[in-house]
Amino acid sequence: MEKRKQKRKKSRILVKINGKSGILIDYSETGLQISTNSPPSKKMVDIQFDFGGKEIFLKGVIQWIKKRYLIRNNFQVGCILKDPPGEYFQFLQNR
Repeated sequence: MEKRKQKRKKSRILVKINGKSGILIDYSETGLQISTNSPPSKKMVDIQFDFGGKEIFLKGVIQWIKKRYLIRNNFQVGCILKDPPGEYFQFLQNR
């Protein structure tokens, strides 16, 4: 099994993925995992969340979607970030 290049940090932050609610489960410099009741229908997604009073806006590419059968209508979404802004790296340093 291939190992990740970046270590992921656990989280529980409310996010919006293409305008729909979700929870940021884990993150790294290069990607995110989000739990949502509405999986994205497109491969390219817009992600936003609030950190320390600042809105952070990210672009991502969906790599996988898994349905969680133990929880009705819940999906785990993994995505790779595309050119994250400096605010995202500040978020990483402060966590």
